[in-house]
Amino acid sequence: MKLSFDAMRDLLFVIEDQPRDIDINKVVYDRRLESFDKSDLGYALEKLIEARLLNGKVYTTKSGILFSIDSISTDGHEFLDNIRNDTNWNKIKGMASEKGVGTIKGLAPIATGVATAWLKNHLNL
Repeated sequence: MKLSFDAMRDLLFVIEDQPRDIDINKVVYDRRLESFDKSDLGYALEKLIEARLLNGKVYTTKSGILFSIDSISTDGHEFLDNIRNDTNWNKIKGMASEKGVGTIKGLAPIATGVATAWLKNHLNL
């Protein structure tokens, strides 16, 4: 299955807006995620947990996969801040596509580089 970077990003935004006790159903059925297939959202959640951007667990049952999300991790907050700006996000996705990057671990250094360059430019460093 292919990881949807847009689904991943939007999930992080929705989770960021949740209270400490995160209800996964409220997350997955949030209006901001209506354009994504539920299987894409589930896969993105699984990968966000595996990458330790979310503090949570994935449970495999006979009836499917269940998720328990506690919070966004410190690394997750840093990553989210690096991809928050829409202009930077489009640049990050373009660079990832050019380089053939399809993983969160591959996307993270691109996001850091773009965000750092943006800050240097806007702070005249």
